[in-house]
Amino acid sequence: MSQRVPYGDARFREAFGEAWSSADEAYWRTFFTPEALYIEGGTQTEYRGIDQAARFFRFMYSFAEDSRIEFVNLYGDAHGFGAEWIWRGIAHGPLLVDGVVHPPTNRPFSVDGAAICRVDDAGLVTYQKDYYSMRTLMKQIGLL
Repeated sequence: MSQRVPYGDARFREAFGEAWSSADEAYWRTFFTPEALYIEGGTQTEYRGIDQAARFFRFMYSFAEDSRIEFVNLYGDAHGFGAEWIWRGIAHGPLLVDGVVHPPTNRPFSVDGAAICRVDDAGLVTYQKDYYSMRTLMKQIGLL
């Protein structure tokens, strides 16, 4: 896998998308500080620390093993960024929403979302909150 590209580098948008799309947890972790806070906006679940955030990362890949996340726009300053993204995949695994486990539907999805992120002086993500419509996802995969 490629080396991490720090925020601020012109290649960051593409590299961050690659990290989210690679299923390579070790590579993905290199973009975050150990104490990073990740908030998954579809379920409003907080993951404190990279080890907890990695639980979400693994769950995402158990739900859609072919997950691809493309960061289509990224705007920010030295302290952080906002990004628009598209998450695509096929629902090959279960989906946990509000304590209910929904079975795999094997249907494709493509969901637009946005992330708000803060970074440290080294260009590592300290905070990420993703916003997207869980209803849209569930509708596309046949659960609504």
